[in-house]
Amino acid sequence: MYQQTSKIIFLLGLLVSLSPWANEKPVVSVAKVKAEQVSAEIKVTGQVQSRFNSELSSGVSGMLEWVAEVGDEVKQGDVLAQLDKRQLELAHKRLGVQIRRKQVEVRQATQSYQRLVSLKRSQSVSQQAIDNALADMELAQADLELLMLEQQQALDNLNKATIVAPFDGVVVERFIREGQGVTSTTPILRLVNLEALEVRVHGPLKMGRYLKHKGYADVYSTKQVTRLELRAIVAVSDDRSQTFSAYLPIPEPLVERFNIGQVVSVSVPSSQVKNHFTVPRDALLLDDGRYSVFVLDDEQVAHRVDVELLQGSGDRIAIKGNVRPNQRVIVRGAETMREGETVRILSANEFPLAT
Repeated sequence: MYQQTSKIIFLLGLLVSLSPWANEKPVVSVAKVKAEQVSAEIKVTGQVQSRFNSELSSGVSGMLEWVAEVGDEVKQGDVLAQLDKRQLELAHKRLGVQIRRKQVEVRQATQSYQRLVSLKRSQSVSQQAIDNALADMELAQADLELLMLEQQQALDNLNKATIVAPFDGVVVERFIREGQGVTSTTPILRLVNLEALEVRVHGPLKMGRYLKHKGYADVYSTKQVTRLELRAIVAVSDDRSQTFSAYLPIPEPLVERFNIGQVVSVSVPSSQVKNHFTVPRDALLLDDGRYSVFVLDDEQVAHRVDVELLQGSGDRIAIKGNVRPNQRVIVRGAETMREGETVRILSANEFPLAT
């Protein structure tokens, strides 16, 4: 009986040793240690806004004949509203008639002056008469120039009676209805561009210089983190607020992640930037109150390295320990890893979570 049992155990051991899983290496995904500039950060509130958001007026007075509907999508140059142009057209035509009349006067004054100049040689006309004729001619020419300027102004007013879109956008609000009178500064409608978006953020004034030096910020919204470049920062405040304003444009491919008016959280550096080694947060292991990561050598052998956590930056975190730039750390699969174990690295296609 004992011999039969021993044979069975031997056979089972042989089967396990010959099994394809017996020498299977643990599979992992890896990322590289990076040397990056990192600083301590705080989160402040920001809001998504359009870079092009305008209340449009006509620039001239008149009665509104037509205005676009709320929700209309328009392109730059499309007509948004139309004022009654009859009085403006009459003013333009009236100046045209006055210009023609003044041109006749200029021509007569010029001929009179030229005639007197020709008679001067025969001593039949005084110098005073010639001077008076010259003054009349020059005054007539100046009056003609003034009328031509007035005509250009009248044409400009006529063109302003047709309000066109200064940029692509959507009509989001109408302030005036058809048949109502408007002045030159009365807002008629509001046009908003839904594609050119940016995040406007306010933060403590003393931290503005740190954000300017960093040049970008991480924006947190709807379980997503988006890194946006800094367009401008206004580190000017008043006695009460003591805050700066910063503007982070949203690239066109990322616009769908945000909505105008949406409130977001923005990471703002609260100290000067320093050079540190960073790893993905998922590479960290916590055991008995100490943090560590598994690094790989050239033979794909895993070695555990204790690290000290510093500042975080998005999905990466700065660490202090026996690591070096471009060294590979295990991101997925380190939970069951043992010191000195040889691993097999999966590609991004084989392991979608690989960083």
